[in-house]
Amino acid sequence: MVESMKRSILKTLKTSYLLSFLTSATLLISFEEIAKSKLSNYSVIIANTYWPNKMHLQVRVGNSSDPDKCNLVWDGYLAKDTQTGPIGYDVFCYYRRDANPNAPDNVHFTNWTRTGCFSNTPCRVDNP
Repeated sequence: MVESMKRSILKTLKTSYLLSFLTSATLLISFEEIAKSKLSNYSVIIANTYWPNKMHLQVRVGNSSDPDKCNLVWDGYLAKDTQTGPIGYDVFCYYRRDANPNAPDNVHFTNWTRTGCFSNTPCRVDNP
């Protein structure tokens, strides 16, 4: 799964990314190049400062108002006091997390939430 996600990101965004394993189950993808590139107009950083256990997070970006038609660009875990790197997008950016981060099951998620970040600097979403 990690390899196919990695290939998809590299193919879609045409830049290199840093994969950093924070723990054996925690994956943090740094998208610093996106914030600097012309590929995206906006960017968002999603942080976990509340949930004590790792939080499963998914992020989709694209040109559709339907999140299921947008590209999945982030599917990993955030430990407490960690965050994603800037995630770039042009039109729509959606995120969701496990419905119960204290007992993640990778099946039950919150509804997709659209970010309202439309500035030249990355905005931050804390504890989705």
